[in-house]
Amino acid sequence: MDIPWADHTISLFTATVLALLAVALNSYLHDRQLRKTKRVDFLIQAYREIEAGSNWPNVPNKTAFERALADVFLMGSPKQITLAEELMDALGSGSSADTTELLQQLRHDLRMELGLERVSKKFRFLRLARHQWEVDDLYGIPTKCSEQEKE
Repeated sequence: MDIPWADHTISLFTATVLALLAVALNSYLHDRQLRKTKRVDFLIQAYREIEAGSNWPNVPNKTAFERALADVFLMGSPKQITLAEELMDALGSGSSADTTELLQQLRHDLRMELGLERVSKKFRFLRLARHQWEVDDLYGIPTKCSEQEKE
């Protein structure tokens, strides 16, 4: 017995199921990409804050440095978390700590996530001496000012 509408119903049902699967897969992939983007953004910010607080006699912005380490604990890889833990233990005991290995690991993983080529250059810090600066009223240009000039 041949039912004329049966072929159309089966085709319509199949098309509907495939469309729903495509929407579900697209939603899953979109959510996955958003999570990846969010993780990369957090780790880039953490990298910047840890780097900014490294190699100074005193960490310039302790709150940002602590928040960066917390972000590594939250979003980092197991290796990054281990390195952050070692760093926190050293700092918590009152001794100095080297952030280089953690920063190298973050740099390596972030470059890999972003599809950038691997960099094997030696890690370096640039620290410029901090001075008192005043703004030149006439042009708005920062000018270095010694303690004697301020008095």
